[in-house]
Amino acid sequence: MQIHRLVKSKLRELLVQMNIKNDGGPQYGLVVQELLFYLENLKQIDALPVDELSLSSMDDIWTNEK
Repeated sequence: MQIHRLVKSKLRELLVQMNIKNDGGPQYGLVVQELLFYLENLKQIDALPVDELSLSSMDDIWTNEK
């Protein structure tokens, strides 16, 4: 869980640095695809509680909402 929190924190920093926003644009779409890939892999190895494995659990990485 601690590693997952660190990944989310670093991702949030990178999204701000790269000015990628939750705006439905192409860059947002690519980030969402990668998040889904990440979460699906975590599901396969049973690494986190189920409530941490949904796309909505990653909402806090977005500092610039729509």
